[in-house]
Amino acid sequence: MSKATYIFKVPVAGDGAVGKTSLIVRYTQGTFTDTYKMTIGTSFAVKTVDLGNVIVKLQIWDLAGQPHFGGVRPLFYQGSTGVIYVFSVIDRASFDHLVGWLEETRKNAGNIPGILIGNKTDLLDQRVVSREEAESFATQAGLRYVETSAKMDENVGDSFIMMAKTIIGSKWPDQVEEEAEPTPAEPETPPLVAESASDEESTLDPEDIRAIAAANAGDVVFEEPKPVAPEPNVEPIPKPVVEVTTEPEREPIVEPEVVVPVEPPPVITPDPTPIQPPSAPQPVHEDVVVEVKKESSLVEFIGVDPQDLSSDDFEKRTIHAMQRLGVSEVGVLGTFLRSLIRQGQRDVVIESLESLQEER
Repeated sequence: MSKATYIFKVPVAGDGAVGKTSLIVRYTQGTFTDTYKMTIGTSFAVKTVDLGNVIVKLQIWDLAGQPHFGGVRPLFYQGSTGVIYVFSVIDRASFDHLVGWLEETRKNAGNIPGILIGNKTDLLDQRVVSREEAESFATQAGLRYVETSAKMDENVGDSFIMMAKTIIGSKWPDQVEEEAEPTPAEPETPPLVAESASDEESTLDPEDIRAIAAANAGDVVFEEPKPVAPEPNVEPIPKPVVEVTTEPEREPIVEPEVVVPVEPPPVITPDPTPIQPPSAPQPVHEDVVVEVKKESSLVEFIGVDPQDLSSDDFEKRTIHAMQRLGVSEVGVLGTFLRSLIRQGQRDVVIESLESLQEER
């Protein structure tokens, strides 16, 4: 008898640099890197797990935690069936901000099931948030709590399995096998990760496309497992190469001491005109404050103010910049940027493209 399959959409929320992306990459790809790369907008991954009597396909959405992305995050909460909150045990501010993340999630997705993860437990000498304090907060918020280390791969897989069981337990308690030790199953397809900041968008099969559409509509998909056809060999799309030149270090310029020369006394010649009283002395110099506006590093916006452009002109320049940086208009990042354009958030569009250009 084949097992029932559920598809759940799960956003991962929390401040920037707490390790959300590292947890997702460790769980879906089994790798870890110490290099921090800010998530722009959102990233997307799929992972299939076997919970014994049911199979769960998790659609994991990595949300950017920086404050200037707050205006677009609500778009990615739609249709969520559970949420994972992440803070860093070595960052007190990320723990204090959990209240704001709870309010944002429940405002846009309702009171959906959730768990709380305290990450970076491997940095024992830098810890500032105790386990007791975090467990107390989780209890008051109605969340299950687990501590992880993405670097050491401690409790990472168990935390996502806990999320899947929490969702099922809230909807179908009789289908959760508490006695069985949860073990991740081999995914029906290789883990799909669409890195919005630098990687090309992954190609999803028709089943995943239907699942994403259903999850965004707020539905929980119940289906029988189907065999998966082998994926065709697709040549990777080469990324544009941007030459980066490093300006050599220059010797610090030491300004010489300014010496005011003493002028010789003027030669006085007789003047028949009457002597006028001297005017008020003028200051030698005045401090002039000049407001310098930062110019965009994007070639499409050099020499122009994005706020002064018409809507059509701004959109054309943005699309040209996206094409130059290898961003698909129909991908995750392309959809995100076009939604920013419609909302009139031009500064965020420019900042996002500049961040992407620096990483490339």
